[in-house]
Amino acid sequence: HPYYKAILDLYKRRIVTGYSDATFKPDAKISRAEFVKIALGATNCLDCSRPNDVQRQKYSPSAPFPDVSLSAWYYFCIAIAKELGMVTGYGDGFFRPERNISRAEAAAVLIRQSGIELQKAPDDAYLDMANDAWYRDYVFTAVNIARWLGIEPELALQSMVSRFSARFEAMEKGVSKPLSDLSPEEWDELWAKAKSL
Repeated sequence: HPYYKAILDLYKRRIVTGYSDATFKPDAKISRAEFVKIALGATNCLDCSRPNDVQRQKYSPSAPFPDVSLSAWYYFCIAIAKELGMVTGYGDGFFRPERNISRAEAAAVLIRQSGIELQKAPDDAYLDMANDAWYRDYVFTAVNIARWLGIEPELALQSMVSRFSARFEAMEKGVSKPLSDLSPEEWDELWAKAKSL
């Protein structure tokens, strides 16, 4: 497969794990839950599908969305992502974790996670996008990041992931315990320092 080396690297870093039937399905579409797990793993350096005791205690009392049950493999991933402001769900309050993620939704997740300020898209900026589309400013921001970097939008998103990974590596060097064991206050302090690098 053309992405074998990249997939193997992500697998070794426990960012991706494959399916329970021992397959990876590299050409399959990615669900919203799968993307959240990958984004958290690549940028927050944690395997949210295997929470520690602190995370279990913190996120177990109430479901992040009505359609995300505690027994689902992605429960803690979505709970953590919601707390970090990466995901907001749909207008009806549901998350729809098994639905395939769109490129616009993926851009929104990563831009929210990065804390990058949204740029206002001008009217009629895109022929295939309504002026009132919720994701319009996210797409516009992602495309502008790509233009600024002089690369294709997909490569711009990869660049954002690399930048986040570097920030989390800096965070890991600043503490003597796993990032997943940090209190919210410790996390905020380290994140602020890492963002200034």
